Amino acid sequence: MGCYPGVYEYAKAQVPSPLTDDMELARREKLNEKKKAQRKAKKLKEVEERVEEKQQDTLENLSLREKCAIAAEKRIVSSSPTSSLLSRVCCSNCEKSLAGIVPFEKYDWKYCSMKCLREHRTKLKQ
Repeated sequence: MGCYPGVYEYAKAQVPSPLTDDMELARREKLNEKKKAQRKAKKLKEVEERVEEKQQDTLENLSLREKCAIAAEKRIVSSSPTSSLLSRVCCSNCEKSLAGIVPFEKYDWKYCSMKCLREHRTKLKQ
């Protein structure tokens, strides 16, 4: 309890007992694990951002012919939104074109990134 157990009524005031060495060690370990998880999540986020930047750079560096082909794909998809072509050509979450990239697939849906997959999964749960 405290330095003066006879003077104060610690139990009545509901003052908890001081932390033991084991409790402090467990607390530090938990804090270290939390920090490690945060660092790992930050690294994953940075990697995803780099991948998205590379994809944007590749789209910007495409030739005029390739850009026209992508635009034609988008026109085809927009003219027939109920066709199964939509699920093959565009991301199921953000509707970004999947031309030139290997999509992430889950069941019948295709995604441009893991971020879109997670967002779509949370939308479906709601």
